Parts: sequence; structure tokens; C-alpha cells
Amino acid sequence: MKTQFHGALSLLVFLLSIVGTYALAPRGLKFRIPWTRWSFRVSFCWVPWFAALLLLIFQAITLEDIGNGLAGDGSLQPAPIILTYLSLSYLAICCEITGLYSWLALHAAKLTNGKPLLLIITFFGLSGAITSLTSADVSLVALTPMVVYTASAAQLDPMSLAATHLGASAVWGLLVPVAGPANILLVRSFGLTFLGYMGWMLLPTLAAAVVVLGLLHLLLHRRHLAAAPRWDSSSSGSGPHPDPSIVLHDQVGASLSCACLCGCLLCLAAAPMLRWRGWLVACVFAVLAG
Repeated sequence: MKTQFHGALSLLVFLLSIVGTYALAPRGLKFRIPWTRWSFRVSFCWVPWFAALLLLIFQAITLEDIGNGLAGDGSLQPAPIILTYLSLSYLAICCEITGLYSWLALHAAKLTNGKPLLLIITFFGLSGAITSLTSADVSLVALTPMVVYTASAAQLDPMSLAATHLGASAVWGLLVPVAGPANILLVRSFGLTFLGYMGWMLLPTLAAAVVVLGLLHLLLHRRHLAAAPRWDSSSSGSGPHPDPSIVLHDQVGASLSCACLCGCLLCLAAAPMLRWRGWLVACVFAVLAG
């Protein structure tokens, strides 16, 4: 039987898990077993598991509660949503570890020839494309280091391009139903198809993108980027950026991962017409990429 103690404990564990995640995020915490040479490191990934175990021990939740939560209520089933999101995240990470996103970012930077306004527009579009194909979280984690490096190499303010990247990720994450758990939840709750969701969100997303890009230009371009020096590609070769091919660690893996990700999205779009289960499609492509 649940009591007020269980409710207060759940809230306390939730708050402590947030603090613990941020505290352990940089390097984790290393523990040494007394009187032995053994040691182990606890990373922030373990915090949610410890929190759930603590709630189970004090019976704030039960295994039956977990089962009912995953099963859903018929109209909304969290388990397929979790499987879909994890599979797509895995596909996106496969692309990231091959260096594909860094390769795209360096190519985009070289095409702009160091022009600040063109850099903002290019990275806004690149961030939006990767966010739509993967998710805002993946885009922010994968592209932010390369965005900061590109800005520094071009002698621009890194925070300006980082703000552009953040704005694009926030906006374009609304467009595709698989670009985040919230989108997947809405699709399944309202019974929308892949293309049906995009049809509803296309105009609002485009309008938001235009507004955000305009605000970024007004707030960042004149203040931080207008006076920044540019480089001349004709006189300095390829400019301050290295050859993009050096960051592409695995060309075959990048091609395969990108093909699996794009193929998965196409199959998810066609899944309602073919009567395929979306979560199963995502899992199959994740296995193929692995």
C-alpha cells in the first residue's frame, strides 16, 4: 500500500538522481574495494538504475507497477516507444562514431569560405537536417564540438555558432515524428502516421525556423560575427580547416550506418501503408547496423 512516505521518497530520489547525474557526468566516481587491488568506476549512466533499485527496495514502486507502465493502457504503449527511440539512437550513434557528422560539418565550413552570415545559415541547415534524421539530443552531442572547433578555426565567436546549432536543434526536432520521445508519444497517442505528422508540423516548423534564424542573425551576426576576420581560400589553400577526410574514421561504416538510418526512416514512413510495426522496423535496422 502506497503512503505519503512513498510519495515523498519518490520525489527525493528523483531530485537526487538529477543531482547525481550531473555530478558524475564529467568523469564518474572511482571506488576501491578495501583490502584488495580491485576498483570500479561508477558513471552517470548507473544513476537511474540505482534510483529505480532504491524505489523497489522501499516498495515505492513494485515490479507489477513497472510491468503495467511498460504495457500501457491499450491506446498508449510505452514499450514500443522506448524500443523505437533506442533503436534510432543506436543508428545515429553508429553514424557519429565513424566521424560522419564531423565530416559533414567540415565540408559545410569549407563551402562557406569563412563568411559569417553564410556560416550561420549553413550550420543552421546542417543542424536541422541531422536533428530531423536523428534527434535533438544526438545532434547536440555529436555536432557541438565540431561547431565550436569550426568557429575557433575561422576566428569567430564559438558561442555564436553554438547558439545557432542549439536553435536549429530545438526547432527542427519538431518536424519528424522519430526525432524525439515526445514526438513518438504524440504520434502513437493520436494515431498519426509518419507522413501525417509531418504534414501537420511542416508549416509550424518552417515558420519557427524562419523566426529563429532571423533572431539569430539580428542578435549574433552584427554583435559577434560582423567584425570577425575572414580567410581567403584562393590565397591560403583550404583555409584554417583540415581536410574533412581525416575525421572520417571508417568510410565503409559511415556509408553502411547512413544507409541504415535513411532506410529505417523511409521504411517507417511506409510502415502504416505496409502494415508494419514501426518499433520492429527500427529494431531490424539497428541489428543490421550492428
